[in-house]
Amino acid sequence: MAYQMVGRNDPETLRFLNDDILLLVPVNPDGMELVSNWYMREPEPTKRTMGGLPRLYQKYVGHDNNRDSYIFNQPETENIARQMFIEWFPQIMYNQHQTGPAGTVLFAPPFRDPFTYNFDPLVPMGLELVAASMHNRFITEGKNSIERGSKDNWTLTPKRIAAVQAAIAKDEKPEAAGGVAGSREYFGFRRPIPLKYYDRAPDGTEKKLPSEKFFIPGSVLQASVDNTTPVAYGMGEKVDVFFDNSPVFHLDPDAALKRVRAVAWFPTAESLRSGWAWGQHYLQDGVAAVEATLGKGKVLLFGPEITFRGQPHGTFKLLFNGIYYAGATPVTLGAARKATN
Repeated sequence: MAYQMVGRNDPETLRFLNDDILLLVPVNPDGMELVSNWYMREPEPTKRTMGGLPRLYQKYVGHDNNRDSYIFNQPETENIARQMFIEWFPQIMYNQHQTGPAGTVLFAPPFRDPFTYNFDPLVPMGLELVAASMHNRFITEGKNSIERGSKDNWTLTPKRIAAVQAAIAKDEKPEAAGGVAGSREYFGFRRPIPLKYYDRAPDGTEKKLPSEKFFIPGSVLQASVDNTTPVAYGMGEKVDVFFDNSPVFHLDPDAALKRVRAVAWFPTAESLRSGWAWGQHYLQDGVAAVEATLGKGKVLLFGPEITFRGQPHGTFKLLFNGIYYAGATPVTLGAARKATN
């Protein structure tokens, strides 16, 4: 863009330079250079992949600036916000982000309804007007590999839901299904995969729940916490968790005999705090976090995204307590005091 604005002298470019103020910011919103270098490391095109990048986009934080615009955890995002919302107030902010699915070069609005009701209706309408103008220009120039109208304002597509359901049906690994694999019998899990996809009939049989009956795409729910366990040290009896179609567990009645306990769970039929949660009553008595003893260590299972993009500060303790707790040696309080003396 900078090269085009400086190097061109056609009427359209000169009109832009005369009528508009253009701010170009060299940020890295989505790890583009890292992913590109990782993709091109293989000389054989058929072996190239964008998956498995062995480092974070941002040191410690691990997510991109585009998504950090929600909470402004990073200096880059803070500076961008200062330009947009304090100093300049641009009419249009163009964020060059990721492409659409395979076969498309980019995707563009209009998005599917419903749009997020927290937005002023003029915001999605403005997006659609700008996108329509851009799309018109692309078609005029013979650039027509554009996907439109297939995404929603909540960024969760039917294809993603179908992929998760298919993986669950095959009982695949966590990274594929979003559930939990492993030894069910050892840890005492009745069904170590997302509870939301199943409904128990009076005769004991289970049936998959369609998304029309259960759908919680990135909402804040409230869970109860057993703060007597070290992994929940310093937490209250209630905590708000970020739930994005997350795994929820049911423990077998004899789970405690196998040294398995619930750390956090959904005690009521209405756990929603913010967002939307269709069929939230299916979560009642579901377990959100599990602690299990394995040999000399601990196995900790967290369903909700407890460190999601550096944002849910209320559940950070589960991670950091867990790091210390996993290899800790149990001691009695009296013995510890005598050893200190």
